Amino acid sequence: MDKKTLSLILVICMLFSLVACSSENSFQATDKEDVIKIAHIGPLTGDGEPWGTSEINAINMFVEELNENGGILGKKVQIYSYDNRFDNVETTNAARKAINNWN
Repeated sequence: MDKKTLSLILVICMLFSLVACSSENSFQATDKEDVIKIAHIGPLTGDGEPWGTSEINAINMFVEELNENGGILGKKVQIYSYDNRFDNVETTNAARKAINNWN
């Protein structure tokens, strides 16, 4: 199994575990919205950029396929990506941005 396939499988497992382990309203938009918003925090710049770029590309491919097949609970999924620059402090800042943007 090549690294690309393994990465895609891991991303799919992570997304499913997030949705499966969340409470009923977590990750879901309000009933007025037709979109489930999910934040991705990863290294899009810096030393970890090759891994982060591969990761977000795999996530986007999965979400595109997921949306073509009806989404989750009939709602489309939208990924919002935040760059952590492969740094712990930036990861915290990115998480705060995601939380502040969506409450």
